[in-house]
Amino acid sequence: SLQSNQIFAYNPTTDTLTLRTARLPSARSALSCTSLGTRIYCFGGEEAMALETDQIFAYDPAADSIAVMNSRLPIGRASLSCTSTSSSLITCFGGSFLHNELNQILLYTALTDTLRIEAAVLPTNRKGLSCTSFSNGKHYCFGGFDSPGVPYFNFYAAPVEYTP
Repeated sequence: SLQSNQIFAYNPTTDTLTLRTARLPSARSALSCTSLGTRIYCFGGEEAMALETDQIFAYDPAADSIAVMNSRLPIGRASLSCTSTSSSLITCFGGSFLHNELNQILLYTALTDTLRIEAAVLPTNRKGLSCTSFSNGKHYCFGGFDSPGVPYFNFYAAPVEYTP
């Protein structure tokens, strides 16, 4: 896959993209980002040579700047899905490391820059899922797949509900 370190801002009024000056810490694809307060927090991704990164960073759109966080994911991962539910909490689901899908659920606290692995796990290992959250604190994850053996894939249709 092709990786990039570029950041673009989308203007829905003019339907245009503007290249920002700030750059990601490294070129990557398959990362997951979610907004929290005035920042956009990004987790993992796949760098060159298909190597997954364990990096967490925050992008400040107003300052057009990147801050690499001290916390790291437990292992590098790509194709995860992260979502926020409060002013300081981000929950990340699944992903893959070295082409092995993960079932972990991670909780990142932005105010203290700390990350922990939740005791609960997804019902199956999966990557490529899409998650969202509601103001009641519940998360919903949709889709995703695993690859138990090439060329076979298991695709998941049933939504997963998670309450931290």
